[in-house]
Amino acid sequence: MTTSKPFAQANIQAHLQILSVGAAEASPTCLVITDRDRFMLNVGEGTQRLAMEHKVRLTRFDHIFLTALTPEALGGLPGMLLTMADCGKTAISIHGPVGLRALLRSTSHFMRREDLKIIIREYGTTGLAMQGPTLAMHALPLLPTLSPCTGAPEQQPPQLPAEHEQMEEQQNGKEPMAKRPRTATASPFSSASSPPIMAWVGLTASVLGKFDVVRARELGIPTGPLYGKLKAGHAVTLPDGRSIQPEEVVAPPTPGAIFGVIHLPDGGREGKKEGNGDCNTFSSLLALPHPKFWVEAALDTAAAMAAADTLHLTCMLHYTSAAVVHTPLYQEWMKSFGPSTTHILTALPSGTHQNPYRAARINNLRLHFLDPVIFPRAAAPSNIPSILPGKEEGEEGEEERLNVVWGKNLMKYQLLPENKKGVDELGVLEDVGKVEEEELRADAEFRQVMLPLPLTVQEEEMEGEEEQGDDEGVEEVEIVFLGTGSAIPSKYRNVSGIYLRIGGSGERRRRRRRKMGGGEGGDGGDAREEGDTAKGMLLDVGEGSLGQLANLYEGEALSRVLVNLKAIWISHPHADHHLGLMKVLVARRRAAASLFLPGGVPFPLLVLAPRPLLAWLREYRQWDPAVQWYCNDRGGEEDGMKGGKEEEYLVDVEHMTPFAFTFLKRELGLLNLTNVVVHHCPFAFGVVLDGVAGWRLVYSGDTRPCQRLVQAGKGATILIHEATFESGKAVDAVERKHSTVDEALDVARRMEAKTVILTHFSQRYPKFPVLPTGSELRVIVAFDLMTLRFRDVSRAAALLPMLQKLFPSEEEEVGEEVVLGEVGLGGGPK
Repeated sequence: MTTSKPFAQANIQAHLQILSVGAAEASPTCLVITDRDRFMLNVGEGTQRLAMEHKVRLTRFDHIFLTALTPEALGGLPGMLLTMADCGKTAISIHGPVGLRALLRSTSHFMRREDLKIIIREYGTTGLAMQGPTLAMHALPLLPTLSPCTGAPEQQPPQLPAEHEQMEEQQNGKEPMAKRPRTATASPFSSASSPPIMAWVGLTASVLGKFDVVRARELGIPTGPLYGKLKAGHAVTLPDGRSIQPEEVVAPPTPGAIFGVIHLPDGGREGKKEGNGDCNTFSSLLALPHPKFWVEAALDTAAAMAAADTLHLTCMLHYTSAAVVHTPLYQEWMKSFGPSTTHILTALPSGTHQNPYRAARINNLRLHFLDPVIFPRAAAPSNIPSILPGKEEGEEGEEERLNVVWGKNLMKYQLLPENKKGVDELGVLEDVGKVEEEELRADAEFRQVMLPLPLTVQEEEMEGEEEQGDDEGVEEVEIVFLGTGSAIPSKYRNVSGIYLRIGGSGERRRRRRRKMGGGEGGDGGDAREEGDTAKGMLLDVGEGSLGQLANLYEGEALSRVLVNLKAIWISHPHADHHLGLMKVLVARRRAAASLFLPGGVPFPLLVLAPRPLLAWLREYRQWDPAVQWYCNDRGGEEDGMKGGKEEEYLVDVEHMTPFAFTFLKRELGLLNLTNVVVHHCPFAFGVVLDGVAGWRLVYSGDTRPCQRLVQAGKGATILIHEATFESGKAVDAVERKHSTVDEALDVARRMEAKTVILTHFSQRYPKFPVLPTGSELRVIVAFDLMTLRFRDVSRAAALLPMLQKLFPSEEEEVGEEVVLGEVGLGGGPK
């Protein structure tokens, strides 16, 4: 580990900025920006989507610093790296805990860009990580590598499966290892121990003191180059032979600003009562570094450390979950820094909504005003608690009060210059207000958008009566679109994800009444009263899928949706179809704990995916034990299926097992699930689902028109087919192995599908795709958060003319300027 070199600059401007807080829809991601350095602190899911909307030019960031190897810390990293590479980025350095190199190695089967050089740096000891012209970052490893509650060290490195190399060759062909952005070093901890976590200490360059022109003239120093040398800290010799030292005419430099970044795990038990975290969290709390240690770590050199007693942390960014922040031990540690340190809590309390995607929210409102049933209203941002940790009412002792604030999306903390130091909320993202909502309503009326099939109160009551009969054999099926865009997320459309909800109606009726009645928020409190027996399945789970679910199901309702997930099916290894998987698995475990399920863990989940993804899932769990699809710790409760071993819940879609078929029929009422090889990339599949009530649902995944899918899906009740390109882009579609709108409609005709839903639209069409006229088919255009029951397909198809009025077709070329934008050094993103 190298030591830092003294560095100073004149007129430095430096600030921290929260790109997204940790809320129901996103994980914390922060930026450090100075005049000449730009660093990123963690890369949560949705980072590239937020960067696009708020015009942050990601290609200008050369260093990424990670606090952990968990989905919260790096869930958005693979997707962002792919996008940066496609936009011309040639090199990026990623700094993090031991194990980072091997973890990124495991993503090589889907994350390959030969033109992007990824430099990986792991840290097991405290010291300088890197130093730029105006900013230095120091590693502060917090290594809870002991076995839980035993104190016994674990030294068994996880083994990377040998089959991984074979699958990569099958996908990509044999190429020199040097061309692949990965390495193969294993982590020094086992899946039984806590994964390593990192803290970071940042130090800006010192600010050069002011040059005393009057004193320089008194000393007879001629104006010109000698002034510049003295300002830069160099001694000069005058024509008369006198030597002038810089300190004779330059005031002492102002020490640089010091900030910290801390992230403690909550053990996947955020739903537990406050203060009762697991033993790993408790041991981590006991190991929190003393405030002086942070300053010494930043100063680095013995000479500089002499001033440690006179310096303090300007700001501490807390990525730690709110549940851990509220524990007494953490509170006492925060107080030990004194009132001169500002604590910014970037992870909001569990269940808090902030909805950082403003453009998507406006889109959702437009659609909701058209049809509140098919387009339910996304969750409104929650009020952030007014009482902060450490500032409870009635607390005495002003000196012990914390200088603490809740983070907000796009909030800044100015580090330098000194006279501007502090929190800056000028550019904080605001939600859509009531005035703006009325303007959206008026715009819909102006465009003569009218609901063709209005729901009357009587019809709503009749639907409720129909739903009462679900238990008598009328199976209810609902399709929820979590993402309808392709390749990269846009302001308006997230990447691929579909939630299939089978059976049950309590939560749906509750949600429909709230959405129809215009109610806001809602904490899901009545979900327990009505119950929710629906079982769920995900068809693809792109980055941000969990956040999209949180937009529709709030509080306890979301927890029930997660624990009632029975299966996840993934079409192919491309990143935009599966990068949300890990966060869903972690959230599912937390949901089980919050609902007090036996053992605090959910029932096993069937994961059906191509072989490379199953290998990646096995490897990833070695870096983050909270990623679980199966757990036998259910307080003695049996799974209920003979032979239900852990590996049987990971199913290669090329080799379906009797166990998988039995599980799907028992848990989801599926008579059959047929995986179909399609024309896209190696290990690409479509799927045909047959329900016990006689319905057939076909999902194409990504593909060119495929005769095998046509034959397997004959007579489909609903075909969900990708339509990446408009009909005039046939050459592009062939080159990229996707389908045009016309080709998707032709597949529907040949399949004799009753309804076709088009999805997976290119980001060239950010709001509405270009459609042909005069189609005899029943066609539905998918939008994010669209919620469609089988009985509503006629209603949804009738909306098409209104949608075309609401969103006139437009094409938006997606290049770096659109996707990545630019960040300004002045008043936030611009």
